[in-house]
Amino acid sequence: MSDLDNPTNEQPTNDEEQPNGGGVDWKEMARKWEKLAKQNKGAAEELASLKASQMTEQERLTKRAEDAEKLVERYRADEQRREDAAQVATATGVPVALLLHCATREDMEQFATEYEQATHVKSAPPAPSSRIVRGGEGKTSTRDLFNEFMTQNFR
Repeated sequence: MSDLDNPTNEQPTNDEEQPNGGGVDWKEMARKWEKLAKQNKGAAEELASLKASQMTEQERLTKRAEDAEKLVERYRADEQRREDAAQVATATGVPVALLLHCATREDMEQFATEYEQATHVKSAPPAPSSRIVRGGEGKTSTRDLFNEFMTQNFR
């Protein structure tokens, strides 16, 4: 049995909880711990309000200013990330929405490269050659048309 189960290091008697769970009302134990947790939460909130009431006006203003500076810095970083995403999107053609999950510009550029490699789709084949004439009047052979198609699409 660990010290957490039995903080006083006493051996359990028949009336106390046993390791195998015999005769222990676990719901009652859960209620007991929940009640203690609520009391501790209340005490922590009371301590925080007591500390806040003991702060001088200068300390309160200093804390508010620090909090405001942190918020402004967070907004600036977010704006910079959005600008970086827009620049990378313009340079690579990857949609901005797909880049916003990246934290740094380098991550965005790496993601854009991987995205381009994964989604690289060859352009649609060009329109048929104007040399093809229906009705058998064209002088171009099927072999020539096939070779032209292969060189245009698979260089």
